[in-house]
Amino acid sequence: MKPQFETISPSDDSSLACLAFSGQDYDCPYHFHPECEILRIDSSEGHTLIGDTFGEYRAGQWYLFGAGLPHQVENHPAPSGVRQWARSHVIQFRSDCLGDGFFAQRETRHLRALLERAGRGLLFGPGVEPKASLLLGRTFKARGLSRLIHWLELLEHLAAQKDVRLIASESYHPTADQGGFQRLSTVLAAIHERYREHLDQTVLARSVGMSASAFSHAFRKYLGMPYSRYLNTYRISQVRRELIETDAPVTEIAFRNGFNNLSHFNRQFLRHAGESPRAFRQRKTTLSRHAGQEVTDRAG
Repeated sequence: MKPQFETISPSDDSSLACLAFSGQDYDCPYHFHPECEILRIDSSEGHTLIGDTFGEYRAGQWYLFGAGLPHQVENHPAPSGVRQWARSHVIQFRSDCLGDGFFAQRETRHLRALLERAGRGLLFGPGVEPKASLLLGRTFKARGLSRLIHWLELLEHLAAQKDVRLIASESYHPTADQGGFQRLSTVLAAIHERYREHLDQTVLARSVGMSASAFSHAFRKYLGMPYSRYLNTYRISQVRRELIETDAPVTEIAFRNGFNNLSHFNRQFLRHAGESPRAFRQRKTTLSRHAGQEVTDRAG
């Protein structure tokens, strides 16, 4: 079973991706990504595969996965009558999200050591609570600099834990084939940061020392699609978010997110969303109106 490459992008252009999952089952195949990951299991129990090691998990456990470490979480079936059985909180971040040298400073080297150990996966003992959950909650609620401060406090707390188990075997290393995602992940980071600009495929390939053909092959191999489709998919996801969250004109949103040709934009939006941008926004307006009517009805 080869691990799947997963692309992660914070929805608000922040340094961290903070995700809360709630459902009957975890949608978590055996996968890897260039981000480190803090995982707290809120509910359910089941099996894990981390690196080359199978295990079991239960509610309340804390994990830290290093960059590129393959992992899978699979829950047992929910007990009868239990809804939203599989719940968890996740923080994903790149080790260089605060700059290449941040974790090399004297004050932060112990955090770098923590992330290096996490290359084999870390499972924390029960003593990590209740402070870890307190800091996790603060990280999720905060924005901007405050979010980064609480996240660093959480890392500091995890680094101080003595009851920690290394998961993957000491001799475990990702396959050479899997290691090829490193250069591609650099390109993805550039796309996520500069997607509003004109991004020439040849220039991006050259920036990571790849030929145009190798670059194209890497995209199809790891992401299952050509570069142009990935770029358009990412841009459309940002457009959809703005159509939901703002009242800016559709044309303005399209231009702001890298589409300089409106006909091309409309075709791409229809392809990815299944409807026109204006129809998409109208559904949001209709939904908001119905929600407001329900509140009024309940108040009456």
